[in-house]
Amino acid sequence: MLIRTKSLKMAGIVAYLYIIVNTVSGFILGPAILLKVGSNIYGIYTTINALVSALMIADLGVSQTLIRFIANYKATNRSVRDIGKLCKTIKAINYIFVFFSVIAGMIVYCIIPYLYKQSFSAQEIHVAQELLLISMVSIISILLSNYYSGIIAGYGYFTYINLSKTISVLLKLVLSVLYVTIYANVYMVVWINSIVSILVLVIDYIYFKTFINIKLNYGFAEITILKTLIVYTLYILIQTIVDQVNSNLDNIIIGAMVGASAVTIYSFGLTIFHMFQQLSTSISQMLIPYMSDIVAKRAKPIEIENSLIKIGRIQYIIVGGIYFGFISFGKLFIHLWLGEGFEPVWIIAVILMSGGVFPLVQNGAIALLKAKNMMGFRTASLFVSAIFNAMMTMIFVNRFGYIFAALGTALGFILVNTIIMDIYYYRNLKLNMARVLWNIIKVATCCDVVCALFSYSSQLIFSDCNIFIRFIISVSVFVLLYGISVTYIIFSKEERKVLFGKFIKR
Repeated sequence: MLIRTKSLKMAGIVAYLYIIVNTVSGFILGPAILLKVGSNIYGIYTTINALVSALMIADLGVSQTLIRFIANYKATNRSVRDIGKLCKTIKAINYIFVFFSVIAGMIVYCIIPYLYKQSFSAQEIHVAQELLLISMVSIISILLSNYYSGIIAGYGYFTYINLSKTISVLLKLVLSVLYVTIYANVYMVVWINSIVSILVLVIDYIYFKTFINIKLNYGFAEITILKTLIVYTLYILIQTIVDQVNSNLDNIIIGAMVGASAVTIYSFGLTIFHMFQQLSTSISQMLIPYMSDIVAKRAKPIEIENSLIKIGRIQYIIVGGIYFGFISFGKLFIHLWLGEGFEPVWIIAVILMSGGVFPLVQNGAIALLKAKNMMGFRTASLFVSAIFNAMMTMIFVNRFGYIFAALGTALGFILVNTIIMDIYYYRNLKLNMARVLWNIIKVATCCDVVCALFSYSSQLIFSDCNIFIRFIISVSVFVLLYGISVTYIIFSKEERKVLFGKFIKR
């Protein structure tokens, strides 16, 4: 367990390094492309990215299935031969998903002219189709790569996984910015994504052969195992579809109902929200092997609750701080980042973040469901949530404008991911999620609110200064006060000792 804890700490550090790099990439790459190609082409590029994400619905299905079952097999001391048979079976399932993703991609290519005929010009439709064809290379590479990365993560090599993702994001960022700056062409940006995806696939395969090298020549597993795998994979697949609906349907609907320029503005709000999500979900993904150990040891509900509180407290320190900080100085940041005309981005991001903040700090419980193979109810609930989101988005966009598309997504998060799932955890796992959530947020939220108020007040005090100076002062006030609050109010003495050691007084 000590080795597992140390491994998780290192993997967590690298995971947040990836988040930082990915966040910086999002803040740099988007405006760089927008500046060089214009809002219409950038809106098309964003729309195609949303469609590509929807086509990769099998992305997490295969990798998460591998992580969960390999972790379970190792926790229950199953043989290497059993793990090999498991991986061989999932490999066949992965190939099926790749095949259907390609077919779906060809279908989407054909219907793009009909889907966007009201909002895109003939030339814009042609550009969209070409970008989608190039992206198919990336789709295939990523789906194949996730098979090997799933095995690697199942064996606990999360540090490699996160480091690999960090390097790939850096490569895409540097190469894309250089190219689009020189040539002002969005096509090569998509080609760069595809080429880097192929490179990641090759490196993942080499790492797998070097450090794991499970023999995959055992044929299919027993039919009972195959049924279990298919059921679990389908649960994850449906959840991935729901995630894609919640993450990308807004852009697709706005593109079809309003136009490419509106997609450009809304996509930046989604970009901020996706980065916000990553702060928490990257850690929960690594908790599946840890939760498998807890399940194998038959931990009591109160012990599981305490584990969720410990995990959630760390997540909320980051998630809550960014949420309240963004509310305080987010408008200034949007103005500096994107310039005039992008003020709605702040509203969109705040609405989305408001719906997602509580579910994100409780997502350690999702890892527990995966470890227990109890994903059925959550899958059904999320499916209903996706339908609700789609209906509300179309209604809100039609009646109130594209900004309110965010409200449907936020309401779905609150209704399903917080209220309904917390009731389910209580009734079926005997977990008091109200206790978990209260112990996560009770102290930190007070600190967040006070720090945000002081930060916003500093903007009013220095209102005569230019916007950059006000932003720097506001951020500095928030970070300084929040850092002190986290260290001396939110963290316990034991946590300060573990995190800071001799550099801070006990």
